[in-house]
Order: sequence, then C-alpha cells, then structure tokens
Amino acid sequence: MSLKRLLFIPLAIATLAVLINSCETEVDLEAPYKSTAVIVGILDLRVDTQFVRINRTYLGSGDANIYAGIRDSVEYAQGEVEAWLIKLQNGNAIDSIQLLYTEKPSRDPGVFYNTNVAFYYTTETLFTDQENSFILNEPSSGSPQLMRYALKVKARGQTYRAETDFPAIGTASVTFPPSSNPPIKLEFYRVNNNSFQSLEFRYNQNRKTARYLGVLRFNYSYNNPDGSLVQNQIIDYELGFNDNSELRSGATSFLFNSENWYTFIGQQLRSRLPNAEKIRVKNVEFRLTGANEDLNTYINTTRPSNDGVTPILTQFTNFDNGAIGILGSRSTIGNASWLLDPSLNIMNNSELTEGPCYCADQWSGSSLVCTNVLTACP
Repeated sequence: MSLKRLLFIPLAIATLAVLINSCETEVDLEAPYKSTAVIVGILDLRVDTQFVRINRTYLGSGDANIYAGIRDSVEYAQGEVEAWLIKLQNGNAIDSIQLLYTEKPSRDPGVFYNTNVAFYYTTETLFTDQENSFILNEPSSGSPQLMRYALKVKARGQTYRAETDFPAIGTASVTFPPSSNPPIKLEFYRVNNNSFQSLEFRYNQNRKTARYLGVLRFNYSYNNPDGSLVQNQIIDYELGFNDNSELRSGATSFLFNSENWYTFIGQQLRSRLPNAEKIRVKNVEFRLTGANEDLNTYINTTRPSNDGVTPILTQFTNFDNGAIGILGSRSTIGNASWLLDPSLNIMNNSELTEGPCYCADQWSGSSLVCTNVLTACP
C-alpha cells in the first residue's frame, strides 16, 4: 500500500493505493479457518469522495490461490454490511454519515479476482471550514478542539470500530515554491554555464503529521501528428519521503536535482507518447502529502524488509473486535510553478528530452508560448 502512490490512490488491500511505501496486512492463510473482517479506509479532507474497503479473509481450508479468485470468498454480500463515519469533537459524536455501496471497475487479470470490486463511499464534506481550522491550527489560548472521525462497520452481526485524527497540511505548510498568481518561475537550467541546477522544495513539519511525501508533478497536454489535442496529463516525479514518527516541528526540505528530472520526464514521454508532436507544458507542481500517526505506524510496521526476502512477522490494526486493517488519514496540497525560458527551452535542445517540441501553455512573459502550428516550435 503506498503513500508513494499517495500520493497516487489510492487503497491497498484490494484496489486503492494508499500512501507512502509498499505495505500489506499479513494473514496466515494456513491457519484453521476463521472469517476475519479486513477493513481499509484512508480519509482525505481534500478529495470529494471518501472510499472504504470492507473485505474478509478467504473462506475454506484449501488452496488459498483458488479462493482468492472467488469473489464470494473475499467480499461480504451487499446486504451483510452497514457502515457509518461518525464525526467526533473532543470525543463526543456530533454527526454521522452512512456510507453507500458501489462497485469500481476491475483490475488487470491476475491471481486475485478481476471482476468489479465493492467499496463503501460518501461524497459528503467531512468538516466545516471552522472545523478544518481546528485541525490545521493550534489555539493561541484555551483548549484545542480535537476533531476526529470514527468508522463503524456492522458485518454479519459483528460490529467493528476504529478512529482517526488528521494531519495538519495547509497552505502554510509549503514555504518554497510559494503559492502565487501568476506562478513564480523556477530555474532548472542555467545557460551562462550550461548547467542543470539543484534546488530545495521546502516545507514545515508539525506535531500532527507523522509522514511526508514530496512529488513534483508535470502537468501537460499534447498534440498528436494529426493535430488532435489530448489534455490534462500528468507525470509524477518522487522527491522522497520523510518519516516524522517523533512528531517534530520545524523547517525541512526535499533536495531536487533537475538533470535527474529531465532524464525521467524524457524517458516517460518516449514510453507513453512515442508519436507526440508537441508537449504543451501547463506547469510543474510541488505536491506535499502528509499522513497521520496511525497510517505512518501501519506503513512502518507492515512494509517489506530491505532485503526483500525476510518475511513480515508483525501486523498493525487500529480496529477492535478482531478486525484487521487501518483507518487512517492523509492530505495533499500543491503549489504550481512555471519555468524560466532557458529551463523550458533546454527540453527542446537536450538529448535527455529529445523528440517532441516543448512549449509553454499560456505562461505570461514567456517567449515560448504554444502556437497552433505543429511544424514549428513553439
């Protein structure tokens, strides 16, 4: 399960990729049969839909690979499950949301079943603006207002419950590049000494956020040889992650080497779009994702060993009554930037990104703004 794929979604035990680094929940498939609830929910204040996966362990004592391919062996029937998100303020329930049933499209064929996958979801807003401010800000005086959510699941007559708080990720968390309109322009390449530049993407840690992931997102559109335009494409370049298990506050950063980034972008575009004529660069966006303490503990406890061979012998769950899984939370913010003209134009003149023409998608003050002519750059 991955904040690495945080970032890209996201939930692991079946389909959503979570946040930061591979992780898994270990279940002994050779033990005597016992149906165990497996629940995964990663709440995110900045998305419009929250998803929860409610599963169970394989049914039967035979070959686990066979049971993994049978949907009825790993999912409850729709009528067997009810689920609610319960808003808590200072430990007191002040609101609740009943989750609705849906099915999401199948994954690629493999050992596990590839029919549609069941999820429980809501599109309701979790907190008001004032409640969000309680999460993001420590009070200057008085007692803090502690905002949390509980997930309550009833499945086959059993009730399972877990709670989560939320990381304090807001606009003030990122200090460079700043949020501005129009966006600032970054220097990735310097002409006077023909050098690729290094820089820092800076942010502030806080005592409510236990893990950070940094990503530089390349937002672009492109023209095919026939002139057709494909919009709203992304490529994510991972800057790294920071384990803040000790819940420290203070300024820190992700170090960035632009030559590595140009190499990565060139490889990705050649693989994805071998025939693209023109890449219309919208912006580069520094995205910072934070995870709360329980989610960070879950990732650290269940991630594979560094040698890739040593088995995982521990598991973490914050559900009661014998259920396994995680109710955690994450949040992502992003500040967009443009590039100085030399930093964009080097994409047209370097073997690292050779192939298509690169131009600026309506950047003010740029001499490389895209035209509708395919045979010339920009």
